[in-house]
Amino acid sequence: MLLSITLVIPEWLEFVFSMPHWVSSLLFFVGVLGATLHGRGSVVYMSDGTNAAEKITEAAEWSIDVDFDEEPDPAVGDTWETRLKGLFRWSGALSGNFDDAQDTLWKAATATTTAKFYLYPDSAQTGRYYYGNIWPKLSVDGSVTSKENFSVTFEGSGQLAKNPA
Repeated sequence: MLLSITLVIPEWLEFVFSMPHWVSSLLFFVGVLGATLHGRGSVVYMSDGTNAAEKITEAAEWSIDVDFDEEPDPAVGDTWETRLKGLFRWSGALSGNFDDAQDTLWKAATATTTAKFYLYPDSAQTGRYYYGNIWPKLSVDGSVTSKENFSVTFEGSGQLAKNPA
């Protein structure tokens, strides 16, 4: 059986393929072309509220959510509702295997100051990361029939920034 596949290449991508290999590689490296990432290469760093941020060992899953307020903006005679965009906010979660030798999560959850948070979606790209201050909440669970796990949920305090911006 013969399988035939037709690819439609967008005009901008044709331009990329017509470049010398080293130019397209450079554009990919600096993030102009971007990439689909596998989560196995990500790493999370967090501070305990007072010390420098350190790698969270045994982290296996993470998420970041960016949200904002919105308010209806009706006026007499409107046929359709319009809305105003308000303040941004962000939150997230982190979970993995519990490592009782690492105190960062405990200290951050019980601190009276925000913790510093850094997420590198690809640890090989040390110049690309998200960062901000968080208020973390820690949960640890385990049983006699399974491994122990940790989970952290957090609310951002201030801006979630991205490097490079």
